[in-house]
Amino acid sequence: MTTNDPNRAAFLKAAGISLLGIPALGGMAAPILSPLNRHALPAGQTRPIPEKIARIADLSTLSALIAGSSIYSTLESGGPFTFFAPSNEAFAKLPPAEQHDLSDPAIALAVLEYHAINGAYLFKDLPDGSYPTLLGPKLRVKRAGPGMFINKALVERPNIVATNGYIYIINKVLRTGFQQSG
Repeated sequence: MTTNDPNRAAFLKAAGISLLGIPALGGMAAPILSPLNRHALPAGQTRPIPEKIARIADLSTLSALIAGSSIYSTLESGGPFTFFAPSNEAFAKLPPAEQHDLSDPAIALAVLEYHAINGAYLFKDLPDGSYPTLLGPKLRVKRAGPGMFINKALVERPNIVATNGYIYIINKVLRTGFQQSG
């Protein structure tokens, strides 16, 4: 979103508001605020979710899946989101038939959409509960001691900051509809 209206631009600048992480008129980066939980995300200090994932070696399988999917543009410019990112090992644990299913663009998109929820949630601020995914069906968040499970997947590394949300590395691929064990 941009504006060519000088009155609107002046208002945004006075309010310290940045549009989609683009520094406000004064050249200073303003935080992006989640409309759901109002966590400030750093602007200009990191990259959108797909680019951040692409820079993490243990997420190369996920990165390739996102790059080949129509979800890329949503995760790049939309949000804020919290994205639960299965590790390479998580994908390797899938049965061969399910690995093959991911070559179908519609199935891959559904699986990826099931790994994202609206809102940028830090680990400390994500309470137990059910959260609707971009796909629609809800996933479950359950704390266990100092850890957290997303459905049956253990969070291995939370709070990876992207410009439009947070990434949590998990140890399983979350499954929906056609596959229901994660």
